[in-house]
Order: sequence, then structure tokens, then C-alpha cells
Amino acid sequence: MIRGRRGFYALLAGTLLACAGAGEAGNSGRKTDLRTLESADNRDVLAAAAIRVAASGDAAALGRLGRLVAEPAFLARLDDTTNPQLAYSNLNLVFAALAKNPSTATESLCLRLAATPAFDVNSDRSGLVLEALAAVRPMSAAGAELFSRTNADGYYGRNGQLLAANGSARAIGLLEAMFADRSRTVADRIDMSREALVPYRTSLHSVRLVDSLTRRPDLEPELARGLAECLFEYRPDEWYGKRRRPPQAPSWSAAAPQARREAAALGLRLLETRRDWPATLRAGIESVIRSAPVPDTPDIPGRSP
Repeated sequence: MIRGRRGFYALLAGTLLACAGAGEAGNSGRKTDLRTLESADNRDVLAAAAIRVAASGDAAALGRLGRLVAEPAFLARLDDTTNPQLAYSNLNLVFAALAKNPSTATESLCLRLAATPAFDVNSDRSGLVLEALAAVRPMSAAGAELFSRTNADGYYGRNGQLLAANGSARAIGLLEAMFADRSRTVADRIDMSREALVPYRTSLHSVRLVDSLTRRPDLEPELARGLAECLFEYRPDEWYGKRRRPPQAPSWSAAAPQARREAAALGLRLLETRRDWPATLRAGIESVIRSAPVPDTPDIPGRSP
């Protein structure tokens, strides 16, 4: 029954988002929605209005929504907060709408909620804030500071995934610092790399991140190899076991030419400087080098022409 209810709301959210994107509500509709947010007790009606406002891109309306979402009384009207299985059903949809319509107003709303003790005290709500905030590109200094701070609150692994998905310079800079942080075990950082980097391994920002990290003289050899494997040697059965939906590694054949060129240059350097790496990883690197869209593919170290 719970699954059916969530399915219904997912369908409702999709319909409302389409309407909002087409501009059907208009200013008069927005005013009606804002009045609904202030007073409605019917959860379905309230959720529909909140989703439309979240998808609207209207900075003033989003500011008002943020002030209301920070109030426990509003959250109790939006969801049955006394029932753990239903406590976030509608709130999830509101934040999904925010993530699909990112803006500086979205960022302001998220940062406001993160600084509100009554809202931030709940870990599930904090996770929703981080996911919506990660959709805003480029990431601001304030956004990066929140991600950095919440790493210590149990979000380290998930934050890595969100930062990689964001892909902007500040997000990748923070992700690099997280990989280089020796207060975390090498195993934890390798685990994060397999969740965060694999889905974006052909993105230019991922290639440059691994290039920068593997140039660090103090980077642990095991971690350097683990990062290279994420880019060049996908081993899902070993890494993810029988998980139903493991991270999928995109094919290098579909990567942008610049990403393939830089991956090939990275691979050449790694083959030259990491000669003790296993044959399977070296073969994966060589495959990417050979597929690079350059006039003359450079010779691969250790191989005869």
C-alpha cells in the first residue's frame, strides 16, 4: 500500500512538474499556491502546491517555501511525521522538484534549511537538502562548505557521489581533497571512488581529477591504482557483488574527444610510472590510449610497435 501511494505521488509530481515547466500556473496560480501553503490541511492539496512552487523557479516564492519548510508545523501538515514510513513521502517529492529545477534560489533555500536546527536535526531531511544543493551548478563556496562540514556527519560517501555528479570546479576541488584526506582509510576512499567516479569516468572532470591525484607524491599506491581502475578497468562483479543496480561505467567509445585525449595522456603517464600494475589494468589503459582521437597514437611503454 505504501508503495502504491508513493507511485501515485511520483506520477502526480511528474504531471505537476510538466505543468509548471510549461508556465500554466502563471502569477495568479502561484499566488493561489502560496496561500495554499500557508493554510491547507489536506496533504494531497498541500503537496501539489508545494511541488508546483518548488518547480517554479520563482525566487520570491521559493524563499517563502523555504521559510515554511523550516517550520515543524508545516512539515506535520505536509506529511504524517508520526509515521516513520510516511514521514517524508511528500517532502521527498518537493525536493525532487527542487533538484530538477536548480537555481541560485534553490541554493539559498537549501542553505537556509541546513542552518535551521529544527530541520537539520533529522538526517533524512539533511540528505534531501544535500541532493537538491548538488544539482545547482556551479557550486558556490557556501555550498562546498556545507558539503565539507557534513562529511563528518555520516555523509562522506554520499557526498562524494553528489560532488562527482555536480562536476563543477569547486565541487571537484572538494572531492579531490576528500580523496587525499589521510584521516580516512584507503579502503573507504577506494569504496567512494567506485561509487562516485565510475558513473562519470568518461567525463573530463573525472579524468582531470584522477590525473591530479595520481601526480601527488604522497598519494597511497593502493589508492592510485584504485582510482585508475575506476577509469580504465570496470569490475562490477568484484566491486558490487549481487547489487541490483550497481554503478554503470559509460563506454569510452561514446566519450567526448577531449576527454579521450586527456585519458590517453593520463594512461601513457601511468603506464610509464606504474610499471608494477597488473596486466588487466594495463590492458584497459592501452585500450583507451588506442581509441584516442589523435592523428598519431603514441607508442605504448613496454610494447613493441
